Amino acid sequence: MRTQLILARSTSGCAALFVNQSVVAEANSTAEIDKLVDTAARKLAAALGVPLVECTVDAPADGNWVWSDLYALLPPVAEQIDKAGFVVYGWREDWREPDTQRGPGEYADEMCFDIMLPKPGTPYFVLAPLHEVRAETTTSVLVKQYNAYECELPTDDTHQLEIVDSRQASGQARLVLGALDGEIGDFLDVLMEVNLCPLDGLTPVQCLQVHVDADDPVISLFKVGERILVRPNTGVKVESEVIDCSGQPETVFWLS
Repeated sequence: MRTQLILARSTSGCAALFVNQSVVAEANSTAEIDKLVDTAARKLAAALGVPLVECTVDAPADGNWVWSDLYALLPPVAEQIDKAGFVVYGWREDWREPDTQRGPGEYADEMCFDIMLPKPGTPYFVLAPLHEVRAETTTSVLVKQYNAYECELPTDDTHQLEIVDSRQASGQARLVLGALDGEIGDFLDVLMEVNLCPLDGLTPVQCLQVHVDADDPVISLFKVGERILVRPNTGVKVESEVIDCSGQPETVFWLS
């Protein structure tokens, strides 16, 4: 496993260095942080040739905590490395050999490369890796009704929300929400993309497609000017019904 270095600072003014999830140095004062934690973190990153992730974490107000308790609150290392990037600095450095009885020493210059900055005042350039474009990334988490997150007592998750990010490959993003106790295929699938306006077939506009299974969308919504154009798919029926909503009659529409 590649070594992971995290320099974490708490909102209470403390700092700690994590190496592969273990705390190897910590300090409480500014002087100690600069001397023991910050310096050690940067030297270790340079020696190992790995990026140093820096982040801030909210510490419990009661002060009853240790750094190992806060590791779970730190941002994901991979995500932070992607944000920070990993670069190499390059600069030209000259040197001269000492003069001797035979004459002046030889002069030469050479290119230097390091992951640490050169000494102040030295002109330098930055080499950064080209990041591979990911065709698609998928994340999935368990969720529940949004008011349940504010309850004092813990409540069980009832659904699973999946996000399929294909923006870099096709300009699309998809959200799939299904009930944990539902049947396979019982989900709501929403796709956001740029599509052509149905009115002229030429103008690219914002489009949202709603699926209820793996087949074609049941309905598509197009943002046309300041209005929304609603376009049911072929074969989809739109039926209206008046229902009682909190004591008031309200017209709703069913798609089937």
